[in-house]
Amino acid sequence: MSKSETMSHTDGRHQRSERSRDLIIGALLELVQAGEMNPSAADIARSAKVSLRTVYRLFEDAETLHRTLAAQIEKAFMPRVLAPLNATDWTSRLFELVERRVGVYEDLLMVRAAASSCRFISADLMEYHRRFVEIERRALDRALSEGHAPAPVDWKEIDIFLNFETWRRLRHDLDLSPDAAKASLSRTLKTYLVGADA
Repeated sequence: MSKSETMSHTDGRHQRSERSRDLIIGALLELVQAGEMNPSAADIARSAKVSLRTVYRLFEDAETLHRTLAAQIEKAFMPRVLAPLNATDWTSRLFELVERRVGVYEDLLMVRAAASSCRFISADLMEYHRRFVEIERRALDRALSEGHAPAPVDWKEIDIFLNFETWRRLRHDLDLSPDAAKASLSRTLKTYLVGADA
């Protein structure tokens, strides 16, 4: 086999591996979004239409698979989380942030819930969780400080109800629709702000 033929063969094999990786990650994402919080390797292989051997060859363990998925999700959604707010006054900025967050939370509802349940047995998922939470907290603090919120308004207090776990509880545990859950958050925020102004 000539050098060019060897390179072509290697490139083709690499492309097939990358395609298989994408299929496996996509299958995992679809299974989780469908409510399968911890799908088995066999379930993922069947959904991706690849062999179980291929799953194990490309992802040596579940940790590697979940870490790859978490990295892709972070890459896809972080621009929405970090995009500058358009409003200038602090109350408008705060409610613009609510709109943005519930959109991201809803799009990631099942995936993030699954990651949250697995993070206590995965150092990598715990690290992704902590980083995402810290970024959300900084975004909330920035929304208030750049909008010149008065001193009584504390981002730490607002974060108690404006976080993913609150959204998951409203949507899953209380079985509210997305619109009803968002309305509940908005009412809670308005009630807090009235109290902070008092």
